[in-house]
Amino acid sequence: MTRTQTTLIAGLCALAVLVVGLGYFVGRAPQVSEPPREILVPSVETPVAASPPSATAVVEPALHTGDDSLEVVGDPTKTTVAFPLKLKLELVQPAGVPRSAGMPPLGSSANARLVGSLMDGRGEPLGAQLQFIAGPNQGRTLSTNASGKFGASDLYPGLSVIQIEGPGELDARRETLLRGNAETTLNIGFGLPGAVGGRVIDREDNPIPGATIEVDGQVAFSDLEGKFLLSSVPSGLNLECIVTKEGFAAHFELVSVAASKANDKLVFRLLPGASLDVELPEAVGAKGEANIVLMSSNTFGARTYPWRLKNPVRAVPGSRVRIDDLPTGVRVRVYVFHTGAYAVPEYQEALLSEGSPQLAVVHLVAAPVIVGSVRTRDGLVVQDAKVRLEAPDRVGSTVAYFDQPSVFLESEVLPNFPMGLQETRSDHNGRFEFTSFPKQAPKRYLIAESADGLLRGAAVVGPQDETVDVVVAAHGDGASKLAIEFPGRHQALDVQCSVQGAPRNPELVPAGEPCVIEGLAPGTWKLTATWNGENVPIEGEGGAPGVFKLEGETTQVVRLPRGAIVGQDEDTLLRRGLRK
Repeated sequence: MTRTQTTLIAGLCALAVLVVGLGYFVGRAPQVSEPPREILVPSVETPVAASPPSATAVVEPALHTGDDSLEVVGDPTKTTVAFPLKLKLELVQPAGVPRSAGMPPLGSSANARLVGSLMDGRGEPLGAQLQFIAGPNQGRTLSTNASGKFGASDLYPGLSVIQIEGPGELDARRETLLRGNAETTLNIGFGLPGAVGGRVIDREDNPIPGATIEVDGQVAFSDLEGKFLLSSVPSGLNLECIVTKEGFAAHFELVSVAASKANDKLVFRLLPGASLDVELPEAVGAKGEANIVLMSSNTFGARTYPWRLKNPVRAVPGSRVRIDDLPTGVRVRVYVFHTGAYAVPEYQEALLSEGSPQLAVVHLVAAPVIVGSVRTRDGLVVQDAKVRLEAPDRVGSTVAYFDQPSVFLESEVLPNFPMGLQETRSDHNGRFEFTSFPKQAPKRYLIAESADGLLRGAAVVGPQDETVDVVVAAHGDGASKLAIEFPGRHQALDVQCSVQGAPRNPELVPAGEPCVIEGLAPGTWKLTATWNGENVPIEGEGGAPGVFKLEGETTQVVRLPRGAIVGQDEDTLLRRGLRK
């Protein structure tokens, strides 16, 4: 074989090898490296083991259930935690209020809870205020948050009347029964209102024109035929309805209004009113007027008369006062309360009847008093200070005086009585005076606050004390704040907080930041937390879980359960509506 032929054969073999190799590589699938995943960086409190330079440490972002497709969150404002952390803050004892051995804390019987929401005509959250205008919580005001929710956990039990004041004409008025250690729900929607209408007649079925009909705070007047109509009343059960006309006994009734329905067949029969003269022969006690309170002797009978519209009646000791338009055929009890005096006996009874006025003579005798003055630490007199003398257990003191069970407070919308709470203003010399009720409350709290609210002081009054001075000083009410840290957290957390039962706006707390709650009063507080129905343990002072002292800015640590740190899987997030 020639050299030329040998060279040709070798070249053909090399070409064949090249073609086979090329086909091998072309036939294989290309190998693409996996792009790097975003890494969750844990907070500094979470220990992370060191890894070799060539290794990648990935923090588990959620509870695994066999699904390796879980999202890893790197943005501190995002989260895979499906359930909110719920925090509750309750004030155990305000700062600056002294205590005595065996003495319950101030407001110990304020344990009724109220929760609810307000919605406007479009079903959107309504910004409004709720004012207690009658009953044991009179003067208290609640506000809704951005979600239209409101609440309080430190209310006194009994019947209360709440005035709801929203923007424009979105107002309502509800009588609400609050019970101790129980929760009452009040939800009001201003969409789909109903109508209330009917007639007002006398006992001979004749129409009564010009009568005033008030339902849920709305007012109408009967026409010449006695007819009336309120065309837009927010729906609800047991709405307070009061019908009045001069010369007649007022009528009270609870009515219900269904959404978009008319309750327009109501008939209210008014009867001629009775009159009662109350005489206070003795001019004893402090200067000023006495308070007369009328109550039916049948405490737990049917409620057909709005006694709260009369109570209290004011009269100067040594004079007589007439009270008109009372219900006939009712035996009434007449109580009189006056600073520096007791009624002897505690009440008088009278049977109300049509015609001539009945007479109740109530005798007053001098009572032991508690006097004192309000001054600054420098000894300066504080004029026009708001001063109150309060029993630690206002409910217990009240029912003990009337010798009634606690359900007595549910029989009628009652005012605050002096054995539980007395309020006054200091005079130009800074002095004040209260009646002593040592039998019902041996020890009481005496609290004073300057007219501008900048100075406050308190003292404990014992059963033998007759003179007690109160020294007031600047206080930090509402100036303290609480920072809550969550060790180990590496993603955002939805936090829902309530203070004294009042819900704050929900907050998404970014990773690495504390949850800060502002506007708190200094004092002893209790913090509780739950996540997904699970109680979260919180250490407290003196072995009391969650109890701590707050002054200025205070930090508390809450150690979250694992699920509140690493989050949940995609299915859970979908079910919770957190993924589309």
